[in-house]
Amino acid sequence: MDRTLPVLAAVSRTRAFLRYESEQWVRVAAAYAYDRLGLRPMSRADFEGTWLLHRPEPWLINTASIYALTHEVFYLTDFGRRIDLCDQQTRAYVNCWGPVWSDYFVERRDFDVLGELLIIADCLGLDWTDRFRQQLLAAQLDDGAFPGPKRAGQQLSSPSDQPARTAFLGCYHTTLVAMIYLSMTAGSTAKARPMTAGVV
Repeated sequence: MDRTLPVLAAVSRTRAFLRYESEQWVRVAAAYAYDRLGLRPMSRADFEGTWLLHRPEPWLINTASIYALTHEVFYLTDFGRRIDLCDQQTRAYVNCWGPVWSDYFVERRDFDVLGELLIIADCLGLDWTDRFRQQLLAAQLDDGAFPGPKRAGQQLSSPSDQPARTAFLGCYHTTLVAMIYLSMTAGSTAKARPMTAGVV
């Protein structure tokens, strides 16, 4: 690792890295990784242009953009360890619309997105999760896995896969997300602070 860090630091200063075209949340993920490695401190400026800070119209959120938003909260708050970079208006936006989005994804039986929404609620110290936590737990399969959304894992599968591998690929990410959420709330990383509900 000692020899790797100088290489990563040099890469972070290249024009290719600084101007790399990608989804904004992917750039935020890179900034978070460099911060955690102690190579470049992350700041709120890294989140300019993100869905999260621009608070898009909540009825236009779809599966792709909700994943972007949840990951931006993960990195902005360092998975709930610090929320000082998250302004009150952004927190209120997630507090207001998180339950609405959660209801929608429960109806779609998409426990992958539901799990990520529950994680960001915990990261931000929000207290609307109890009902959705129970719905997530109720979806758990007899073998302990949590069912993934339709076509989950297909990009990793091949026609020669055995049924057990196909089943694993369909459930592994949702199970991972659920385990992260349940682990976080077993010893919550952020104490819930009630907020006054309101449309934002």
